[in-house]
Amino acid sequence: MVFVRNAGDTSCLKKKLMIEIVVIIILTRNIGRICKSKNIKPVGYQFMTVILWILFEFIGGIIGAIFFPDQRAFAYLFALIGAGLSALISYNIAKNLKTRNIVDSKILDSEII
Repeated sequence: MVFVRNAGDTSCLKKKLMIEIVVIIILTRNIGRICKSKNIKPVGYQFMTVILWILFEFIGGIIGAIFFPDQRAFAYLFALIGAGLSALISYNIAKNLKTRNIVDSKILDSEII
């Protein structure tokens, strides 16, 4: 949810998008490290992080546009608040995962076979 004042000026748009992409990459790497330290495959949690980020940013932008229909800056601010909230939720979910013992995972894998 990025708004541009002048349709011909896309430099501001590109900078905002790049900052968000960098933040998502850093966040998913951190969540991956947390999951790996707990012997859990990180891909699902990293995917959840990206989906929550997009969803909460979209919802935040809509809420901001509803409450402040004439102020695009507030809509963008609400979008960023939604994205930040999703980052906090994703990080806390990964942080509160229980550590999976390697022995337990080998026993579970051998039971499947």
